[in-house]
Amino acid sequence: PFHAMNDTGNLEQNGWVQGPSVSELEEVRPVRFSHEDHDILLVRMDRKVMAFRNQCPHMGMPLDGGMTDGAVITCPWHGFRFDLSTGECMTAPHVQLEPFPVRVEDQKIWIRLG
Repeated sequence: PFHAMNDTGNLEQNGWVQGPSVSELEEVRPVRFSHEDHDILLVRMDRKVMAFRNQCPHMGMPLDGGMTDGAVITCPWHGFRFDLSTGECMTAPHVQLEPFPVRVEDQKIWIRLG
């Protein structure tokens, strides 16, 4: 849910990076967000925001140009399909998208990159 969390302290000092506002994300339409050397795929689904490394684990190619069908994104390079609600690969179950922790503060998306 999109609600403010208390006791956050200084998010930036704790490794969090401010992304776009929730209103900039359309439901189930992935958006690319870059910060320094991190390339991230953000997606809003069912009142939650998820963040994944914008990289197909198959061969490391970017996913942001992939076609979406509901909650599924298809890698534009080799056709691997991923469930955007979990990051699980539907094509090869032994691989999955790398997730990043996300929180929403005052309708702003914060991503912890490491």
